[in-house]
Amino acid sequence: METLNPVFPVTLADAVERQIYAYIVGNKMNEGDALPKEEDLAKTLKVSRNIVREALSRLRVLGLVETRKKKGMTLAQPDAFIGLERMVTTGVMSEDCRKDIFEMRIILELGMTDYIFHNKKENDIRELEDIAAKENSKKTGRLRLEELEIAFHSKLYEMSGNNVLKRLQGILRPFFKAKISGLSKKITPPSHKDICKVLKNGTVEEFRRVMHAHLSVYLIFDKQK
Repeated sequence: METLNPVFPVTLADAVERQIYAYIVGNKMNEGDALPKEEDLAKTLKVSRNIVREALSRLRVLGLVETRKKKGMTLAQPDAFIGLERMVTTGVMSEDCRKDIFEMRIILELGMTDYIFHNKKENDIRELEDIAAKENSKKTGRLRLEELEIAFHSKLYEMSGNNVLKRLQGILRPFFKAKISGLSKKITPPSHKDICKVLKNGTVEEFRRVMHAHLSVYLIFDKQK
């Protein structure tokens, strides 16, 4: 515990939390590595166990530490989007914030077009074509169309090969669904079927253009509100 330094009791949990961060970084700890016991931390830092417990509870909320049987507290892989997910699920956001987050989602999807194109596989394209075919069926109702729209874009995120993007897309689904239901029927962007054709037979530049045309309709609609 060489990187831990005593703190004054008046600084309480904030200082202890910072010391634990410093300990993790200083010891180059990885996921699964064990942290010192609560009582050892309290003794070294010269604070009560209640203060240590409070600091550790903050780290648990962030997903940075977890308790395992027979191993005690260990370092975990934190979820960078846990705070955003809670805000989305609870609906505690202003309309301006919701608008900004939705625009961010569109910008991200436009930015990952090259990754999608270069990572594409035949089975990926077949899956996208299957979704597009179901959308064109006369038997498909409005709610089902919304589900298929989300499924199509979820597949594109998956094809990017980036786990962080996939996680973010899952969190932001409610925003996307709300925009789908409010789109004007007068606006006719390239369809998912068009996207499949370009992805299958076109160039990366053509794919960029068709994706931009497809997604820009959401931003146009948003600005018209």
